[in-house]
Amino acid sequence: MHFSIYFARGETLVELGQLEKAISAYDDALRLNPDYASAYINRGIAKLQLGYDEDAIIDFDTALRLDPDCATIYLSRGVAMRNLERCGEAIADFNQAIHLNPYSADAYFLLGLVKHEVKRYSEAIVDFNKAMELNPFIADVYSKRGLKGSIYPYEAGEISDEDSEVYYWALRIDPNRSEIFYQKGLKRAMLGQYAAAIENYDKALRLNPDLDEAYHNRGNAKIQHGQYEAAVKDFDRYLRRNPEDALTFYARGIAKQALGLYKEAVSDFDQALYFNPKYKEADVSRQKSKQTISQNKSSITYYGQVLERNPNSAEAYFGRAEAFTLLEDYDKAVKDYNQVLCLNPNHADAYHNRGYIKAKLNQYESAITDYDQALQLNPDHDLAYCHRGMAKAMLKRYEEAIEDYDTTLYLNPRYALAYLHRGSAKLALERYEEAIEDYNQLVRIDPGDAYAYLKRGIAKTRLGRYEEAIEDYDTTLYLNPRYALAYLHRGSAKLALERYEEAIEDYNQLVRIDPGDAYAYLKRGIAKTRLGRYEEAIRDYDCVLRHNPDYALAYLNRGVAKAGLDRYEGAIRDYDRALHHNPNYVPAYLNRGRAKARLGRHEEAIKDYDQVLEREPDHAKTIQNRKNSSNILETNRKNKNL
Repeated sequence: MHFSIYFARGETLVELGQLEKAISAYDDALRLNPDYASAYINRGIAKLQLGYDEDAIIDFDTALRLDPDCATIYLSRGVAMRNLERCGEAIADFNQAIHLNPYSADAYFLLGLVKHEVKRYSEAIVDFNKAMELNPFIADVYSKRGLKGSIYPYEAGEISDEDSEVYYWALRIDPNRSEIFYQKGLKRAMLGQYAAAIENYDKALRLNPDLDEAYHNRGNAKIQHGQYEAAVKDFDRYLRRNPEDALTFYARGIAKQALGLYKEAVSDFDQALYFNPKYKEADVSRQKSKQTISQNKSSITYYGQVLERNPNSAEAYFGRAEAFTLLEDYDKAVKDYNQVLCLNPNHADAYHNRGYIKAKLNQYESAITDYDQALQLNPDHDLAYCHRGMAKAMLKRYEEAIEDYDTTLYLNPRYALAYLHRGSAKLALERYEEAIEDYNQLVRIDPGDAYAYLKRGIAKTRLGRYEEAIEDYDTTLYLNPRYALAYLHRGSAKLALERYEEAIEDYNQLVRIDPGDAYAYLKRGIAKTRLGRYEEAIRDYDCVLRHNPDYALAYLNRGVAKAGLDRYEGAIRDYDRALHHNPNYVPAYLNRGRAKARLGRHEEAIKDYDQVLEREPDHAKTIQNRKNSSNILETNRKNKNL
């Protein structure tokens, strides 16, 4: 075969995204023609795309010996050099590419990019400008050129007109370019415009949920804006994919410190110091958190001394109660809040805080009474409305809970927690479309909230919108690859779409994450049963019943699998067990009747069918099965009389 055929095959495979196979095709071409420069170039580019930068450079070196005046080779080798952080060599290659092809906008852009990375900012801007001159439609260049505002300090608190124009044209060229919004967010944050920064990071993450740095920087902006809980979520998201980032552990520790979670903050500062032992700020903050923990204990002592001098100080009791709460000593905290309210019955925060503790202790009715009192004293207490709604939801008083969440959101329209819980209440009331609207709002506020996508997926599943639900579960797992519930629900959606093999894969993942999850084995068994893989299904049902020997559904499904193998006696025993644990289990009566009919025991089968019809008189399949068994018995009687 001619080498050009292998070369053409390699090009086709690249177009199909099959890079490893393309490399093999170029190998074959080069075995037949070792001096074919284009094959070295293409193989090098394929290796570059796969991240094999060192191997790619070897191919580009060989290609340059064969064709030393090819700008493309220098450009490609420069990219590999940049990937390996060999910036000096990358700059030399991009310069040579420009020397050979002065009209290469890509070469100027890449050259500017590397110069920006090595802090040669003025030169980088010149290169970006040249790239724009050669190709005004490269949005990347505009967004990077907009970085110059972050290079030089601003004297005024505004983005320069020139930079605003740069971003304007970048977005005109490519309005879906997440990097542009990300860079705008960085610049706004530098100017102290944190709300605007958060808004731009939100837009960037809606376009590209994989932009990890945006989570980190949005978290920092949220700290500056006082949104500490939301900041912690962003840092959580970033650390799932970058688990050794000392800076993010430090930032999350600062947010937790602000939330009063001092023990958790100390743990984060410890992690920051583990990955960067010279991180002085982390060490200082860790000491502060430890001191605060100690101070809470000291505060308790201090307030105790105040109360010895002035036993009627409501604020001293309140301060000590807060310190007890931070140390999770809830009984003592409640006693102190009781004292506050004896001394000052109009202390709204004392009622709210006492209610919050009672809810944590599952004393929901009592918590609601406290929230009622707090709201009577302060009708604008958004937290009290939200927490009262949560307590009502725990008591299944969903309509009332929704009213409280509505008021919370009237007072604070961007309160993410209220959207989450209102959506959950609507889900419980089967108001699925409305629940989806709440989860949509939550995703707009925080595109990185994996739980929001999970809940929205569940609502869509309930509506039979399985494909859309799977997209939400996909996003959940993208944000948190070990989210067991997402595998469970995605598997169930695929089961409903009869995509059984894919469903089994999801249940396999679930079993790997949690080998003790009986429901995962049950669902996997059902999928295998649908595929006729009855022996495997039975093994899964056996696992379920080892974990939970009273599980009627598992006995029923194991019986169905045994019936699929014509093991009807064994199936009947399983249906018997299912009915022992659930005497009104219609599917067990129906399937036991069918198994008995297959064994010719039609009189017994009819008794089981009658049990079904007693509970569901219009059950069409059972009516037909009973008729069939009755006809057979009648035919047998007639034959006997002949």
